[in-house]
Amino acid sequence: DEKKCLKLSFQNLKRAASEVETLFGVDISSGIPSADWEILHVRFMQRHLLAHRAGVIDQKFTMRLE
Repeated sequence: DEKKCLKLSFQNLKRAASEVETLFGVDISSGIPSADWEILHVRFMQRHLLAHRAGVIDQKFTMRLE
């Protein structure tokens, strides 16, 4: 579905991976060791925090780390 492809966002890495797998049947995390995938996920979250929350850690951020 072209509309779903155009909406595909990598702002949330785990959500993006799920959407890519649903749309294309490809697991983008399959070639990455799980520990490294988790590090990437945290780094994406940190990037979002810096870009959109001026680096202020909130409860939502800490809950997502658990």
